[in-house]
Amino acid sequence: MEFRLLGPMAVIDPRLSAPTAPKPRKVLALLLLHANRPVPTSLLIEELWEDRPPTSAVRTLQTYIFQLRRHFAAIDDCADEAPAGSGRERRLIVTGASSYLLQVDEGALDVTEFQRLSGLGHTALRAGRPDRAAELLGQALALWRGPALADMSPGRPLQMHAVQLEEDRHAALERRIEADLLSGRPYHELIGELSSLLVEDPLNEGVCHRLMSVLCLAGRRSEAITVYHRLRHRLVEEFGMEPCGELRELYQRVLCDDLSAPQVREFVRL
Repeated sequence: MEFRLLGPMAVIDPRLSAPTAPKPRKVLALLLLHANRPVPTSLLIEELWEDRPPTSAVRTLQTYIFQLRRHFAAIDDCADEAPAGSGRERRLIVTGASSYLLQVDEGALDVTEFQRLSGLGHTALRAGRPDRAAELLGQALALWRGPALADMSPGRPLQMHAVQLEEDRHAALERRIEADLLSGRPYHELIGELSSLLVEDPLNEGVCHRLMSVLCLAGRRSEAITVYHRLRHRLVEEFGMEPCGELRELYQRVLCDDLSAPQVREFVRL
């Protein structure tokens, strides 16, 4: 059985699908995001009711856990019938001291697979292996099917996880683009992705830096200058601050038309 959270929640198993009731789904999502680790009942209650839990919150949470156990009963029944020592006799949801733990097999959750692959890709990039880094980071990004927890109305804990996952996705995409550039992928193929990233996060100086670099490599110097001015205008207007030193240095080199392809590749290594 596999679980998907990088997009709409999904359970990949021929015997069942993801639960449909909203609150048990939120409990399941939070348990999955802490897979194989105890989740305090207080955190689950915060997710369900934030600052206004009912007096019956603990009992109601127990009901939701019971509903999840009943939903996954076919899986747990198979575990109960498995021979001792087979590795299949464990239960899916385990009750602890004021906590619950969801047991998930290695590689069975897209979130942890994304984190594993993107970590390996980052390591390969830092080790000077851009081709391998691009491959690993591409595999990590391919796990995304839309925004994290796309079909849920998250409370504070789940929302914090969703925001962090989106930030991790952006970082992985930036690194994959960097790896592609360093391994010689055609520059024009990267401009669209970087432009989209900058639309999503218009004050991201790292994305701006890479987009300007790739535009220069593609012979589109005037567009690189426009990208810089657009970012600088927003920074000054919203925060009263100038772009970072690395970006200003790149801008000066672009103005002076003082960039070769090897130099730009060095600038991309932020």
